[in-house]
Amino acid sequence: MPFFEDIGAEDEALRRPIWGAFALVKDNLERLITANIGWSLQLLPAIVAYGFVALPLIVRLLLVLYSLIALIPATGVLFRLMARVCQSETLRLDMLKEDLREMARPSFISLSPLLGMLALLFWLAVFSSTLHILLLDVLIRFTLLLLLVCALYWGPLFAEDPGRSAFFLLRQSALLAWRYPVPTLLTGCIVLFALIVGAVSIGGLFLIMPVVVALLQTRRYQEVSMRLKQHNRGLA
Repeated sequence: MPFFEDIGAEDEALRRPIWGAFALVKDNLERLITANIGWSLQLLPAIVAYGFVALPLIVRLLLVLYSLIALIPATGVLFRLMARVCQSETLRLDMLKEDLREMARPSFISLSPLLGMLALLFWLAVFSSTLHILLLDVLIRFTLLLLLVCALYWGPLFAEDPGRSAFFLLRQSALLAWRYPVPTLLTGCIVLFALIVGAVSIGGLFLIMPVVVALLQTRRYQEVSMRLKQHNRGLA
């Protein structure tokens, strides 16, 4: 009897977007750590550039540039792999090769404009704080905050259909955030906490935290996307 009770408890956890993500981590720990290390290694050149200030400036710039470029397709592939995990697929090396071939180019087309927009708004927020123009500062920070909320769905939306444009990803993510604000913000808070833990822990960053974040986003997207489809079918 305890065996069947454990199975029932695990099935119930998998049906919940947040607890289901952690249950998937537990069930696929070794493969997820491997995927996480592969993604995190793209950060290593930028970390070296930041940590070794004695390196020539051009070398440091090239290292940072590599990380910025490599992280875009790596992020697209990471979300595709997490979508596979959520569909109960067992991750294999041939999947990684297949996904990299399929998603590398679309990642630059669809994800890089959105990530660039985030970076631009961040630096605008930093710059506007030095101007001491309250209305401008508040407007830029508010726009950045809204974009960060929408960003919770960019990766899962892209993983589902890499052929979609950046505008579609932005519009659809805004729709999901608008229709389901409470679950979106709940997941956003947990993702923010996970990012903080990963930022203060190099081990967490390189071993597990990015895949946890990607799984949380993917599980939430799948849940609200299903609810939206059911709502649209009800209206039809």
